[in-house]
Amino acid sequence: MPARPEPADLDALLAEGGPVLTESAADGQTEVTFVTTGDRAPLSLWIQGVRQALPQRMRRLGADGRGRQVWAYGARFPSDSTLTYCYVERDPLARLGPLRRARLAASAAARDELIETLLSRSFPDPAAPRRVPNVLGLLGRQKAPIPATVSDWVTPLALPGAPGQDWRHRPVRLGRLVTERPGTGPLSRPVTVYRPPRRGEAGDLPLVVVFDGEAFAWLAGELDEAIARGRMPAFLVAYVHNLSRRRRIEELSGDPGLVAALVSEIVPWLRARYDAAADPARVIVAGAGLGGLAAARLAHQRPDLFGAALVMSGSLWWEPRGRAGRPAGLDLLARLARERRHRWPVRLWMSYGTLEADVGDRRLTLLGAVERFARAARPHVDELTVREFPGGHDTPCWRPALRDGLRHLTARWRSF
Repeated sequence: MPARPEPADLDALLAEGGPVLTESAADGQTEVTFVTTGDRAPLSLWIQGVRQALPQRMRRLGADGRGRQVWAYGARFPSDSTLTYCYVERDPLARLGPLRRARLAASAAARDELIETLLSRSFPDPAAPRRVPNVLGLLGRQKAPIPATVSDWVTPLALPGAPGQDWRHRPVRLGRLVTERPGTGPLSRPVTVYRPPRRGEAGDLPLVVVFDGEAFAWLAGELDEAIARGRMPAFLVAYVHNLSRRRRIEELSGDPGLVAALVSEIVPWLRARYDAAADPARVIVAGAGLGGLAAARLAHQRPDLFGAALVMSGSLWWEPRGRAGRPAGLDLLARLARERRHRWPVRLWMSYGTLEADVGDRRLTLLGAVERFARAARPHVDELTVREFPGGHDTPCWRPALRDGLRHLTARWRSF
């Protein structure tokens, strides 16, 4: 299929149904033509976590045999990639030029409103057999982290050379998953806690703290299964929710309120209520994107609490708006460099997606920031692992990264 579908391609596209994949023999790329039907114009394609982060307007090719309008969009990706995508009806961006899009991006309030509008009008591919929760849609949600409406889902797409992933949702069967709200102050927030089954073991449990808990707690069933099968030691997981989408950006990019909430309320509560370990060698802090940035910063600020950090697609390039200076991740490196003999007594496990090369800003991309951070941090930390996954800033990379990173960082807990 051509990269830019034309009305003449309508019959061939309808015969295929759903995304059409055409392998390119020359450069290891796959041409993907996304096809769907819908009568509410304009219709757009939203591919999550890649360079074109905003929805792209689809081309209307004509009507099918039932009179429904057919829409298509063509793109090229490395053949080993796994993506997620959805469609957006009545896309508010479809008729905006580059200047108005730039103005929207410059306003936090307008950007938040735009994201909410896009999410409310999105839906997974109705022709595809699989769907997974939309991480972006779950961020900032205060209720239990369970997708409730059609807009809470996206469609996974594994290209011909992509590693296999089992997309089935696994409920927590042997352990226990409960959402509570420790504390009563302004920093109080929901925390979803996974507690593994106890088989008569005495003593405290190792602890993993995961940011963006409302988006990641749906993966707790996979950890439950891995622990039950002996692939990982038993440990607690505290999925820390955000207060709101906007507050998330403020806190995870360096606001001291998050550190205060963890130190004064959440961690003591986990120790008292769930017998969480106090030894930092048995405590991990983890996150993706801004959550990964927060995990790295917290492990540096409080190595007395966190002995390891799992940083997935860490937004180390991030420069908070209104704060002049270097990006947050490089600011951390600058502090390390000022003390050449400074030891950072933690273990770091970092990952990034191959399609994240252009995520970031014009001065520093995510991939560039991760590489610089790893190179500069290596002499200071106890251990550093960096892994690459074929995908973007999205669930197909974070799901295996969380599993593999925890498997690596928790392996030595078996000896305690």
